Amino acid sequence: QVFFVFFIRHGREQNAAMELEPLEFLESPWFLMAIGMLVAALHVCLTKSDVKLGLARLLEKCQQHKHVMTQRELDKKHRFDKELLHARIEIFGMVHRVAIHIAFALVLATMHKLAASGGVASWMQLLGTCSGYGLHVLIASGVLEIKSASHIRFLEVSCVGTYAMYLCGVVQETEPEMFSATEKVSQVTMVLLSVVFIDVKMPLPVYICGAVSLSYKQFQLMGSSNVKPMLLASTLVSHTAACGVVTFIVFAMQSHIASKLDSKDISSLLVASRRVLRGVCDGDLVLDSRNHNIVDDGSSLERLLKTPKKLADTSFLDLFLDPEGRQNFLQFLRSETAPRQSKGIPPCLR
Repeated sequence: QVFFVFFIRHGREQNAAMELEPLEFLESPWFLMAIGMLVAALHVCLTKSDVKLGLARLLEKCQQHKHVMTQRELDKKHRFDKELLHARIEIFGMVHRVAIHIAFALVLATMHKLAASGGVASWMQLLGTCSGYGLHVLIASGVLEIKSASHIRFLEVSCVGTYAMYLCGVVQETEPEMFSATEKVSQVTMVLLSVVFIDVKMPLPVYICGAVSLSYKQFQLMGSSNVKPMLLASTLVSHTAACGVVTFIVFAMQSHIASKLDSKDISSLLVASRRVLRGVCDGDLVLDSRNHNIVDDGSSLERLLKTPKKLADTSFLDLFLDPEGRQNFLQFLRSETAPRQSKGIPPCLR
């Protein structure tokens, strides 16, 4: 009976070991390394075209600095810079009204921290917060006025310098809890600076240098033995995502300003063209290219047709009595919008 019990127990242990062997094989480093290499090869194959396209666009962007701009492009750039300056001044004015109170609160908090613990880190943070608060005080009192592009550039350099000064104090923190709190303040400040000044050329490199310094300090406080690959990957992804979001917001704001200027140019050209046509024609109207509806004013056509009905926002094609006339008109529009090899005057204006 003892032998029988031993045989059953030994059989169960052998079966359990056989069941664990596949799991141990799946968790072995060599198997995981092979899976990782396979996934990496698949990733390269899937994203090879996107990487080539991104590098080509980057090269094209770098070559644009060698491009000699025409007078028209220079005028357009001048108007864009002027509109961008107006947007920067307006956004900073709104943020300044709130930021001065936040800077004052940070000064008080840093002074309390200096009185409680002291140290070089507290002094550097106090110097950074006092510099930022002093800058807001000068602007609020009217001593420093922000009216030109040089003023904005000076203000941006001063804010980035203040951030760098505060960042030096954060990097020298020795307590993990205090480091975590001051790190969040520095990151939010840098993101806010990029959005306020609608610029990434100066704040973004400083943010990247700050992210590297803060990450190194964080790993140093944790201890090298506690730094795992997952922690490295999550830190890299978080900072990369922050840079991507800031860049996307800034370029979206710049694109909105550029499209706003293009819309103004098109509207001005349309108004000027209608004024010329009203001097030489019996009437004029503007059609929507998508559905051929009459846009804005249709009074000239109403006067020609002697109809009391308002024709604005109605389809111009409904005015044709026969399908053949409608098709001839559509064919005429297609012929006029087709690309031309010659740069002569379009037939409709001859």
